[in-house]
Amino acid sequence: MKTVYRLTATKGSSEKYGACECCGRMADSIYHLTRYRAYTTNAGKQGMSYLSDAFGHKNCLAKTTEAA
Repeated sequence: MKTVYRLTATKGSSEKYGACECCGRMADSIYHLTRYRAYTTNAGKQGMSYLSDAFGHKNCLAKTTEAA
């Protein structure tokens, strides 16, 4: 199994979504990072299951994927 990430621009700022969850600072543009676990069943079916998500600066969120 491996972790899969999806990074999406929210088209909103900290005014709408709050401060960056990674660094705590306000941001003009907030992104949403969703983490999934990719898997393959014994029958060969592929899928993904939700793990977690976070809102913040694009660079802050990208740093969290490097450690994984």
